Amino acid sequence: VSIAHKYNSENKVGCMLAGGSFYPYSCNPNDVWESVQKEQESLFLIDVQARGKYPSYANKIFREKGVNLVIEPQDNEILKTCVDFISVSY
Repeated sequence: VSIAHKYNSENKVGCMLAGGSFYPYSCNPNDVWESVQKEQESLFLIDVQARGKYPSYANKIFREKGVNLVIEPQDNEILKTCVDFISVSY
């Protein structure tokens, strides 16, 4: 995003969310919670692009999947420049 803006300040850079919904198998609270978790997994990368950081629940997802995310100080500079818009494909 910062490179596109530096090249031409009129440039607009965005990301696209491939929309989809996760529905619980039943009204059982465990099924409902699982659908919430699947929805969170499919959306958390948009937060990085739009807010410059992972949502708070992402750390739990990383731990459960054995991902050791390391953000270096210079990464924070890159993350400060967020997309200009978010589009949705559903």
